[in-house]
Amino acid sequence: MHLDAPTPVAAALIERDGKVLLARPHDADVFALVAGYPEPFESIEAAAVREAKEETGLDIRIERMLGTWSCEPMGRNLVLVVCVARVTGGSFSLQAEELAEAAWFSLDQLPDWPATSPLHEVFTYYKLG
Repeated sequence: MHLDAPTPVAAALIERDGKVLLARPHDADVFALVAGYPEPFESIEAAAVREAKEETGLDIRIERMLGTWSCEPMGRNLVLVVCVARVTGGSFSLQAEELAEAAWFSLDQLPDWPATSPLHEVFTYYKLG
C-alpha cells in the first residue's frame, strides 16, 4: 500500500504597522509568505518562528493559527499551514541563499495571485477577519 500524504509547510503571515511581509524565493516569480518545512518533531508554530528568523533575521511571536490550504492548484502535494505573527525583535536581513527579495505590502497592494492560488484564498480569509 502506498500512502501519498501531503507534506506540511509552516507559513508565517507576519504583520507589522498594518503591512505584511512577503518574500520571493529564487525559484519563483511571485511573492509568497515566509515558509518552510518543519524539522522532525517540530511543531508548525516553532517551524514558522524558526523559518522567519533564518530567512529574514526577524524574531516573531505567533498570535494565532489562520488555517490550512491545499497546494493542489499549484501542482504540489503540500498543505500550507498559516500562522499569523507579529514582529517582536531582530534586525531584518534577507537570507540571500533562500530568498531573492522580500518586501512589506499593505493589504490593498498585495500581488495579484490567481483566484485558484492558495495565497489568494489565505488573504481573502485573512481580510475577513
